[in-house]
Amino acid sequence: MKLKIIILILFFFLLLMPALLRLTGKDVEQQENRIKAKAPVFSTEVLLKQNYYDDFNKYFNDNFSMRGYYIFAKNWIDFNAFSTSPSYNNVHIGKKGWLYYLPEMKDFFGEACDEEASVDRLVLQLHALESVLRASGKTFYFMVAPNKSTIYPEFVGYTPGKNNCDKSKLNIVLDRFSVNPLNGFIRLDEQLMKEKAGNPSVLLYYKTDTHWNWHGAKIASEMILERVSSDVSDNVSHKHFQPSVEFHETSYVGDLVKLLGLENIVELADRVNFPNPSATSEKKAYLLSNGLYIEHFTLDRTVGVPSLPSAVFYGDSFLDRITDYVKGAFSKIDVIPSQHTIPTKEDIEDLSSYRIVLFEVVERELNHVIININKVVSALRSSIHPSRIHSLNLQTIKTNPYAYLQFNRAGVAVISDTHMPEIMIPSVPASNNTTFKLIKLSIESPKSEGEIQIYFNSNENARQHERLRVGLQDIYFILPYGDKVSAFIKLNKTHGAFNLHGIKILEFDSKMKLSHYSSVMSRANL
Repeated sequence: MKLKIIILILFFFLLLMPALLRLTGKDVEQQENRIKAKAPVFSTEVLLKQNYYDDFNKYFNDNFSMRGYYIFAKNWIDFNAFSTSPSYNNVHIGKKGWLYYLPEMKDFFGEACDEEASVDRLVLQLHALESVLRASGKTFYFMVAPNKSTIYPEFVGYTPGKNNCDKSKLNIVLDRFSVNPLNGFIRLDEQLMKEKAGNPSVLLYYKTDTHWNWHGAKIASEMILERVSSDVSDNVSHKHFQPSVEFHETSYVGDLVKLLGLENIVELADRVNFPNPSATSEKKAYLLSNGLYIEHFTLDRTVGVPSLPSAVFYGDSFLDRITDYVKGAFSKIDVIPSQHTIPTKEDIEDLSSYRIVLFEVVERELNHVIININKVVSALRSSIHPSRIHSLNLQTIKTNPYAYLQFNRAGVAVISDTHMPEIMIPSVPASNNTTFKLIKLSIESPKSEGEIQIYFNSNENARQHERLRVGLQDIYFILPYGDKVSAFIKLNKTHGAFNLHGIKILEFDSKMKLSHYSSVMSRANL
């Protein structure tokens, strides 16, 4: 009976404590890395308005005394007593102290089949990017940083039965690459699993973080250096470019425990030390719209040691630790945290200045990648040399019932007075295993800006689109895999007249050597 009374008193004490502290002026707050809701302005007019009470509720929930300590206590009890976490924290509680990022569980449970269209679009864009970069004398590499649950599934905990899909986004990518291989694909998951099996006592991912640790990043960096050096450096072994490292144990607080608000939970993990750091200069040069900086690393040329060509690495936070391993191997390297977008939204990088282009994406984000091939081609136009270029006969195009054609010396005018003009090209050669293809539209919009869209074989879910500016411009789209396809082109969101000056097919042979591209075609043909 006494215990019940004590618990009851304690409950009411905790319930009233925030109000008592506020009334006595001895408020207790915890600093938070966000802007809290402000108190709404009181007046007699707002008493009958629901918005005032909603705003006051937000203000109170954000600002009551001891809020941070109460949240910490709840999360601590949930985690330690019940092994659970609120869904809004995006943390999955695994076994033996392992935490996982909740959004990656869809891949772990094999429920990614509804993302097949997005992954198919990514694979097509990757092939287009590789073809264009290769035709401009550059080497492209793509790698997927595996989800932690892909490498350490045994600590996830409860797993439901298999569903009808039973595929992750990485499984879908690998399936597509088995049919249409990507030359520059660096597969990390198999090597990480091999290293894990060979030395299980050395963890490759943090237990309380979403990322691989310094050991996992070392394996990824070694695979990058081995592949790049074998492709572009005939005389120097990849081991020459690998830095000497030393590991020492230290305390680490992972991002997942921070999401739980339990920063007091630490794990012991190895941190790397470079006893002979590379002679590089480093600077942060440009702040992107996502709040992250582009990092530039330049090798000191006075050292006189062999180096790999200039490179740009696009990727996410999994690149952070890789950079420290590889920055001394390249004559120049720019690390762009573009968050799965090529080129950057700001268009500030000079793609023509790099010989190596590497793109890293974490497995769970494979369906969110954006590769704007039109921007890439525009940036490299003067150096791109396709294997072949041929023009399509404009006489073969057709229009929807709301538009009509007027042929002239420049090409053909597509005119519609009431609806969105649309044209159809009945037969266009598609991409295949040996030859990747782009379609180039030379189009002039005399009066208005808008959008141009293209899709193939009536598959509107896989449409591509680009901005249509006033004046004459060249726009490049990706031709999908197949034999021949029908192309449907919508020229704007409104009616009007547009002049189509020409349609060309650009072909890129996947087996052609880099040295051969320089003498195949000239800029005038592109």
